[in-house]
Amino acid sequence: METKVYICGMKKELGKWLMDIAKYITIAVVLSSIFGDVQEKWIIYIGGSLSIVLTLSAGLWLVRDKKKKENNMGALVMFGLVSVIAIVGVFYFNHQDKKEAQNAK
Repeated sequence: METKVYICGMKKELGKWLMDIAKYITIAVVLSSIFGDVQEKWIIYIGGSLSIVLTLSAGLWLVRDKKKKENNMGALVMFGLVSVIAIVGVFYFNHQDKKEAQNAK
């Protein structure tokens, strides 16, 4: 019985760790698109989005509690909202930078 409890505890910790990795990837994608001088930013967005979705979904799957039948979608909704706000901010600031560079010429 103790072995089962230990493995369940490890699954939850691994799930939390994967959710943290998803947050770090989101921060890396946002910061690299703001401060990086990358020519093709769509590669960063697509690769970052895929890795975020994979790590977040794996983390949420490992953290879920099979005994409770509640719908815990709050973390996923908040993560999606924060990601959308961050990506919209990146597009806005990139647009503003291009507009200022064009006006400076």
